[in-house]
Amino acid sequence: MALREIYLCVGGNLGDRESNMEEVLSFIEFNFGTIQAISPMVESEGWQMEGVPPFLNRIVHIKSELSNKALLEEIKDLDEFYGRPPKSETYLSREMDVDILFIGSEIIKDAELTVPHPRLHERRFVLLPFAELNKEFIHPEFQKTIGQLLTECTDVCVVNKVIS
Repeated sequence: MALREIYLCVGGNLGDRESNMEEVLSFIEFNFGTIQAISPMVESEGWQMEGVPPFLNRIVHIKSELSNKALLEEIKDLDEFYGRPPKSETYLSREMDVDILFIGSEIIKDAELTVPHPRLHERRFVLLPFAELNKEFIHPEFQKTIGQLLTECTDVCVVNKVIS
C-alpha cells in the first residue's frame, strides 16, 4: 500500500498525562508509521464533560502504509493498553485516546470508520493545535481550511497551549 498522510488527535486526562503522551507518540512511531510533525500540546476542559480533570491533546501528522483495518487494530491495541472504557453514550475520562481525524482527503463512512472525524469542526481542542500544525489543510467535506473552521468554531471550551 502507498504511503498515506494521516492526522490523529492524541489526548487524555488521567494518570501522568505528559508521560502517557510521550509513550503514545513512541507507540505511534513504532506501530503506525513515520511521524512527520506534532502540534504543540494544549490543555482544555473536558468537551461536553463537567467536573473532570483537564485534558492534554496534540495533533500528530504521520505517513503510513497501514490499511484502514490495520490502523484501527493498532488503535484498538492502544485503547486496550490504556484501559479505555467501551463506547458509551457519554464522554468519559481516559488515560489516553487516539482519534483518526483525516486520512489524506479520503471520505470514509462505514460501520468501522468515519473519516473525516465527524465532530472535529466542533472542537476547539482539536482545531487550535491543528491550526498550529497546518492551518491550510482543507477539510475534504466542508472544503474549508482548518484555519477557517477554527474561526467559525462556536465551542466555548477554554484551550491553552502548554509550555514545556
